[in-house]
Amino acid sequence: MGIVQYNAADMENFGDVLYPVVLKKFAIECGAEISDHYAFLDGQAPMGAGYVTKPVSDLFRQTGPKETIVVGGGDIIRLDDDVVAGHYHAFFEKPAISFARRDYWSPPKKSPLKLFQEKMMPPVHGAFLLSHENCPRAETVGYFSAGVPLDFNEKDHSLVRSIFDLARYIYVRDRISADKLKNTGVSSHIVAAPDFLIGISKYFEKNCLRQQAESSLLEAGHDPKNPYLCFQISAAGLNHLGVIGSALRDFSRRQSLKVLLLPLGFCHHDREVLQKLSAMSGSEFKFVNVSTIEQMLAVIAHAAMFVGISMHGNIVARSYGVPHLFGPLPGVDKIQGAMEMLRARPVHRLDRWDGLTPALDALADVSPDELIATSQRAFSESVDAARAMMQAISDH
Repeated sequence: MGIVQYNAADMENFGDVLYPVVLKKFAIECGAEISDHYAFLDGQAPMGAGYVTKPVSDLFRQTGPKETIVVGGGDIIRLDDDVVAGHYHAFFEKPAISFARRDYWSPPKKSPLKLFQEKMMPPVHGAFLLSHENCPRAETVGYFSAGVPLDFNEKDHSLVRSIFDLARYIYVRDRISADKLKNTGVSSHIVAAPDFLIGISKYFEKNCLRQQAESSLLEAGHDPKNPYLCFQISAAGLNHLGVIGSALRDFSRRQSLKVLLLPLGFCHHDREVLQKLSAMSGSEFKFVNVSTIEQMLAVIAHAAMFVGISMHGNIVARSYGVPHLFGPLPGVDKIQGAMEMLRARPVHRLDRWDGLTPALDALADVSPDELIATSQRAFSESVDAARAMMQAISDH
């Protein structure tokens, strides 16, 4: 059985780039093959992921073979296409881009973001909402470990129903996402299971990542023999760096635990914000200049603790038994959804940055064995959902 996958694998974001890697490995276990990866942009996937993406516009050509399409994972069941396009700001900033060419782009006065939507994104409302009726080359569509970040407006309910009632299988990564779809009147069966990346430690064993971790730590100026707290934040925390820095410094000195700053979402300005935090600390906090997803995995897997607003950073840490803390991320409910699916205790959630010091103290008592055990149970549920999806799309 040949399958193609479509998600935001061209985005410089940790989880989005990881999904095709793990799904390809899982498909092989199921006796299937992911033959192609589709995204908005074509070319080598970012962050050294090792695969190539084709432009999703190819799936909307009238000619070409019909495809079995897996959409996901990621925060992609949504209709705010302008916000999704905005995550590709780095693409707009490339000097070689031809948005200004009047002989190609029409009309010439449109913004780069609007042109990106028109030229790079599918000609449908909801860039990841595909079916065999709105996508010419789609024969069967299944959804894999996907999230629904926003409630749908009532005026869009019929559109959402028309897409998901045609889906062969729907696996969403939390019950909150499932409820948002059900509230639109979707009649198809919706399976809520933990995010598939909770099983990352199976596909990238900790010991196999040791050498990459040591190299990254040494380059950052940290002795790999010494334990460290791995911290991540994006532009969402820019106004809280003073409070964060003070709490991290206090905890670091009391626990003799160095602080390393790890960017995971380049598209969310992690690098710039963490470099500023490092400068504010007088370089006491070391910035880890990683460029690949395996380097990121390695640094998280070998940490003593992980703190960050990245949902997937926390999920990966939990998979490796690293005590972790979800940082505040206002305006989204995916953290709550992930915690419910992973059966995570309140000690793993921080509501306000000014509570970071006591939260770190509480986290220091968390048992890695507890995290590994709960991760394995969660991954078993994810595997059941993913296997059922594979079976469903192969039976079309």
